[in-house]
Amino acid sequence: PIATQYLGSVIGAITVIIVYILYTRYPGFPLNPAGVAMGWGMIPESLFIPAIVAYIVKRIIIRIGGARLYEERAVPFAIGLIAALSIAIILNNLSEAVSIMTMLGG
Repeated sequence: PIATQYLGSVIGAITVIIVYILYTRYPGFPLNPAGVAMGWGMIPESLFIPAIVAYIVKRIIIRIGGARLYEERAVPFAIGLIAALSIAIILNNLSEAVSIMTMLGG
């Protein structure tokens, strides 16, 4: 490993330690140290803004309706959206595969 890799590891470790201290000291601190460690540099830029929007919406829902609204309404709604999107992607891929096979005469 080169020096910049060591430097990156040290910066990452210090960041996780700071987040851990904040997480244990302040119960409402929004970042989990394990999430910071796993997500450090691994989240594509295309997911950064949607993740922030989802976090803000979550905080608003919890503030307005409490944990009960979040657990009973928002989470099932989000799971339904993800399931519907997954099914749509699978059906689209199957449709494209069938159309390619028919074009190739297979």
